[in-house]
This record gives sequence, C-alpha cells and structure tokens, in this order.
Amino acid sequence: MQGYNKYYPPEYDGKSSLNKLAGKHSLGNRARKLNQHILIVRFELPFDIWCEKCNSHIAQGTRYNAEKKKVGAYYTTPIFSFRMKCHLCPNYLEIQTDPQKTEYKVTSGARRKITEFDGDKIGAIKVDSILHASNKADDADSRDPFAGVEKTLEKTKHMRASHQRITELYQHTNQRWADPYEKNQILRRLFRNEKKSKDAKLSANDSMEWRIAKVAQHKKRHANGPTTDNR
Repeated sequence: MQGYNKYYPPEYDGKSSLNKLAGKHSLGNRARKLNQHILIVRFELPFDIWCEKCNSHIAQGTRYNAEKKKVGAYYTTPIFSFRMKCHLCPNYLEIQTDPQKTEYKVTSGARRKITEFDGDKIGAIKVDSILHASNKADDADSRDPFAGVEKTLEKTKHMRASHQRITELYQHTNQRWADPYEKNQILRRLFRNEKKSKDAKLSANDSMEWRIAKVAQHKKRHANGPTTDNR
C-alpha cells in the first residue's frame, strides 16, 4: 500500500508504515493465510495433467492462484506444495517440488499425462548406441597398443601445426598494428577522402536535377505560347 496521493489521517505520525496503520499486509489479500504458513502465489502447470474428478485435460502452462506452503525438506532444500482448485470442477489439485529429481510431482487430485513416442519413427539419435560405439572404439584402442600411439602422434602433430599458425597470426597482427597512431591517421584519411567523393557526387546530382528542372520549365513556357493582355 503506497502513500502517494492518499489521505493521511491526523493520528498518522509518519513513524510507522501506512500498512500498519490500516491494519493490512504489504502483500495484500495474498497474505490472508500467513498465520497458517500459506502464501497465495501464481502457479503455472509445468506439464499436462488429467483431473481425477472431472477427467478433464489441463494443458501445460495453465495458471492458477495456488496455496504455497513448505511441507518438508530434502537435506537443506525445502520442499514446497502448491494446492489449487480445478477451474472445471470443485476438485483440488496438489503438486509438490521434488529436489531429489529436480522436477515436480503430482501428489493428489490429478495424474500426470505421460506422452510416449517411438524414436525410430522420427529418426531420433539413441544415446546408448553412441556410447556403445565409443566404448567399442576405446576397447579396440586398448587391445591394440599401436593404435593408441598413432592417435597420440596425430594429436601432437595437429597441436604443433595449430601452434605454428597461431604464432604466425600473432606476429602478423603485431606488425600491422605496431603504431596505432599511424594506422588511425590512415583510416581517418581514407574516411575523409570517401566523404569528399560522396559530397561531390551529391552536389553534381543536385546541379543536374536543377538544370533538368530549368530546361523542363523553359520548354513548358514556350509550349504554352506568349501571353497577351487585351486590356
């Protein structure tokens, strides 16, 4: 509750807050159940659910005014419960946080919608197959000591070539920017010359447009013929 452009009663001394004077909480109606350790918050469903009473589907992202309270702890991480009323029936839904699995879980009033699909049909890459292929390659290297030595030699050769290229680029940069003041002068000179050429082109275009307009005006005057005054 802010005190801007508000009426100040005579008993207000300016030492306490206006909320205390009015007997209200700073969170307003959201704090009506704070004596029960419950705070009213805006909660958004993290996944699709089915209401167990009306059997209606409630989509992910639907928002409710939920009662938030602490119901436990996982080590030092608190576990919060969100209790809300279904907007399609009088049933109450409750969802809790699960710090152990870093997700939410439905505890009462609803059930989570589980979507299953076949990864082979959509061309999904299986992580197990990738890990299996990697493990097979590691096993082959462990069985063949020379393969591991060859791989190490290739890596060393690649690192040397990369280091040489990086050194060349570093030296080239240092040579080009050894004197920043001189490079700045060159860039500013190029900029001035480019600006002068652009200004010259613009002035030439303006002059050409002016001459074309004068010629058109002269032709129009002669086409209309001389004007006579009959007075």
